[in-house]
Amino acid sequence: MINLEIRLFNKLQKYAHNGQRRFFLSVPENSTPRDVINLLGIPSEEVYLIMRNGRTVGGRTGNIEVALEDGDRVAFSGPIPYHRLYGSPVI
Repeated sequence: MINLEIRLFNKLQKYAHNGQRRFFLSVPENSTPRDVINLLGIPSEEVYLIMRNGRTVGGRTGNIEVALEDGDRVAFSGPIPYHRLYGSPVI
């Protein structure tokens, strides 16, 4: 088993354990972001961005089959809301 720090943003926060958007999760070795998405019950079409240790690895485009390692921080984000007053995405 490996231990991951999971972070959920935007509309994906509703899939968080105990209502926490940041939590720790143990998964089998060689697990991928796709495995974590399935484990958390997140519909894959709702995931727009996946980051591993602060770097983008997938989402709508990209590799969500990369093997995760013990201690990785994995962040999942739904669509980033856009606010016309800010003129940019609101994170």
